Amino acid sequence: SSLGLQSKVFFVGAVSQSELPAIYRRAAVFVAPFVQTPGGDQEGLGLVVVEAAGCGCAVVMSDLPTTRDIFNGGRVHLTVPGSTKSLADSVCSVLSLTTIGDDLGARGVLCKKFDWSAVAENYGEILCRLVATGEH
Repeated sequence: SSLGLQSKVFFVGAVSQSELPAIYRRAAVFVAPFVQTPGGDQEGLGLVVVEAAGCGCAVVMSDLPTTRDIFNGGRVHLTVPGSTKSLADSVCSVLSLTTIGDDLGARGVLCKKFDWSAVAENYGEILCRLVATGEH
């Protein structure tokens, strides 16, 4: 409120799955400030980040090993976990770009990794390997 951003920043809260693609496509940036807990737990797989980027939304997220692996070199803006300055700088950087939106490179990386057929193929390879080696 003190920065006068009420007409620009929206916290939408819980929405149905069917509403998400439209919201991601309208957004200028999706921000996921994941952190690691004192016990070492961290976001295992930020599927919400995959969904946002898959809809063409620019993504700013914390630089953690588990989240970094999602994009595997695709376009994503990583921030220092727990640093509000790093988070703010990354968001401002994204918003200052002349073109924000559909990044086909990032979408290609995501499709290769998270498409249903790719996931099924990966599971199939794991199961075949386990059967072949007799591991349980």
